[in-house]
Amino acid sequence: MPETESTQVIVGIDGSEQAEHAALWAIDEALRRSAPLRLIYVIRTDLTGMLSASEYETAVATAKRILRTTGERIDECGCGVRVTTTIAQGSPAGVLLAESESTDMICVGWTGMNRIGITLMGSTATLVATKATCPVAIVRRPVHTPAEPQSKWIITPVDAGSRDNDSLLAEAASEARQRGWAILAVWTDSGNDKTCVDDVSRLASEWRHRCPDVHIYPVATDHDLARFLHASPDLGGLIMLDGDRATDVATTIDRIGHACTAEIAVVVAHRVPAAAVTAR
Repeated sequence: MPETESTQVIVGIDGSEQAEHAALWAIDEALRRSAPLRLIYVIRTDLTGMLSASEYETAVATAKRILRTTGERIDECGCGVRVTTTIAQGSPAGVLLAESESTDMICVGWTGMNRIGITLMGSTATLVATKATCPVAIVRRPVHTPAEPQSKWIITPVDAGSRDNDSLLAEAASEARQRGWAILAVWTDSGNDKTCVDDVSRLASEWRHRCPDVHIYPVATDHDLARFLHASPDLGGLIMLDGDRATDVATTIDRIGHACTAEIAVVVAHRVPAAAVTAR
């Protein structure tokens, strides 16, 4: 059963380095919400069915060890975030989706994306990202440590439909305020249409009016987001996707991952009340 505490940030933990990195990334998300960081390990019974007593005992021992190790890594940061842990059974996607109704954000690690990875992602992270009722962050470790600090942005692909999506602006603005980064509003697939430059400028102007404390810079490109990032390897930070309009999150995230070598997180936002957009 989901916990009743609604202000929390959940991280899906499975013992992988990617999941541990997602937990460390999520610390700031929890701190800015003054919320606990809740680590959830799911014993998979969706594939195996009922476990025997000895199998269950072993699985629980493994889960406790992994959760304890991850908690220790978080404690080493000395940030003072409160950590809670949960061991559940079933499908990881199913458990996280049920929890999404009573949480502020769900964070998961970015798996290696080959053909098998996309299949796995389609059944877990992508399913959560597309069907959750809260923002979902898919976090990837940097491919390598850059020789020089890379510029960090809240990168938000936009088009005409973005004007009415308060959740996209609300989450982007919230992240920008917390991290001290500017928003880069990228109008993708413009097809060299000069009117797109005016459109993205007008959209950015509307966003600035609603969030005057956030720096917002517009840019138009005739490429999709992955090709835009590939041509701009110095860009890093956080990418906001419109979860209510995304048609193929798995493929989109896969292409972004291959285009960008920096540390990156993709946050899939879902609709929230318009009142949440304004600066506080």
